[in-house]
Amino acid sequence: MVEVLPESGSYQFVSSALPGVDWLLSPVRTIDEDGDRFFALQSGPGFAVVTLDLNSGSLLNSADITGNINPNWIRGWRYNPADGLLYAFIFDDIDFVWRINTVDPVTGVVTAVSADFPIDFNYTYGNITFDPIGQRIIALYPAANKVLIYNISDNTINHSPALSMNEGISLSGIRWHRSNQELFGSLFNSGTGNRLPGSINLETGTVDEIGIGAEVPFFPNKAISIDENNDVFYVQGGSDLFGYWVYGLDLISGELLYNANIIPPSTSSFGFNVTGGIYSSSNSKLYGLHFGNGTIGVNESNGPSEYLVYPNPVNDVSLLNLPPVLLCDGKLNVFGVNGQLAKSLSLMSGGLVEIRSSDFAPGIYTFEVCSDQEVIGFGRFLIK
Repeated sequence: MVEVLPESGSYQFVSSALPGVDWLLSPVRTIDEDGDRFFALQSGPGFAVVTLDLNSGSLLNSADITGNINPNWIRGWRYNPADGLLYAFIFDDIDFVWRINTVDPVTGVVTAVSADFPIDFNYTYGNITFDPIGQRIIALYPAANKVLIYNISDNTINHSPALSMNEGISLSGIRWHRSNQELFGSLFNSGTGNRLPGSINLETGTVDEIGIGAEVPFFPNKAISIDENNDVFYVQGGSDLFGYWVYGLDLISGELLYNANIIPPSTSSFGFNVTGGIYSSSNSKLYGLHFGNGTIGVNESNGPSEYLVYPNPVNDVSLLNLPPVLLCDGKLNVFGVNGQLAKSLSLMSGGLVEIRSSDFAPGIYTFEVCSDQEVIGFGRFLIK
């Protein structure tokens, strides 16, 4: 685990290495700010919920995941201080739907609690947040241009009206402001090329831009956080190829306050990979995971990355977004559930690759992206 200073992008290691741990599902992490704990999903070999001390980085607990679910599909959990459980989106690869499940960080027991989410709902980075006072899980629903709300108290799912944004504005991630009891989002203005924060009214669906924002590096949102003490909206992301960045926007004026490249603590950390960006208002730092050089999780820094297909499940045509680099004898190999090769495509470079449902029978598929006969990426998708 690492802590990042958002003003400079510099970071330091908080925990020592956890030998034998592979953090392929790095988006699955959150903190208990009141209890100074960091929760992450360990995968390969086996799956476990790992609890680390936020200050010392020491390992507090590790519990094997148990339950009637496929742990490969656990995504985006959030900690609920009211009951001490983690609430996670988990895809049911038998019924082909997403549901909310609880995960006990002490025992690792997983329990389905919600009804089925809409069939065209799809989890993506940064699209869920938690309202601990209202006891609500809030998620973006891009397919319907709405926000879905799961109410823990009565186990119901409802939604906002259709989101209303100005022309050229798109929304790519959300975060709940506990103190203000307000939903904020990460916006992009295609006309100006600026990123900016926005407020989202769940009663009307109106998305209001805050200021004009600023031009910042374009990368997928890996994590979104809010400094509630100073009203700063943080977005962190990046890639192994282009580096990792964190930027902070003022929630009152929209002014760009911080725009920093995440800097490793020494030259020996070249090739690092930091994901997380979970802000702790009590410590005034961002917390995340570091891959490479055996520091936290022993993924090698040049190991394969997980690539996403969107939308997923694939109804007609979906896009696989690969890094825009030249590949040497590049291949996209797709495999069925039986492990047999279903399709193989030659790739000259990365970028957007179309996945067409007409090319496959219904079912779950995994894929690997190869360059010079080496696997550099992997992922999965569902054909309905």
